[in-house]
Amino acid sequence: KGDATAIVATSTHTATPVIFNWNFDGGNPDNPMTNGPGPHNVRWATNGVKTVTLFVTENGCVGEPVSKQIEVKELPAPPVISCAGSTSNSVTFGWNDVDGATDYIINIISPEGVMGTKVPGENLYEVTGLDLGAIVRIEVIAVIQGPCGNVMSQGECEAQDCGDLPNI
Repeated sequence: KGDATAIVATSTHTATPVIFNWNFDGGNPDNPMTNGPGPHNVRWATNGVKTVTLFVTENGCVGEPVSKQIEVKELPAPPVISCAGSTSNSVTFGWNDVDGATDYIINIISPEGVMGTKVPGENLYEVTGLDLGAIVRIEVIAVIQGPCGNVMSQGECEAQDCGDLPNI
């Protein structure tokens, strides 16, 4: 739901004119001129099973309709990244579990040349060897199987030494 689904007619017919008449079951194509084979990027406002139907007209003859069902689902929310800890030369990122994620891929966006380590069994990623005040920006990709694919987000954390704060 919300993201576009590409719908394309595949045909071996080369005669012209061929007219493709689509019914997207309440879906809205990005381009309202839908009399061609596509791809048509279609969005639906609601979840559920949608039936896409195509009627092909060639030389004035209307063919039998062809229908396919598509299940429209809500994409899972992307990970919410936080700064889970910081020292004068390291930062640790944390993020929430994402529904349906089987793994997480972490990419360091900046600064270049730094390395990090994912904490096994945890949603934590530690970057060390930093200068005081260095700001590290990462991307966390939640790997999700299925047609909708992965979701991702970015976050940043600064290497700073807060020391032992006094208790009041």
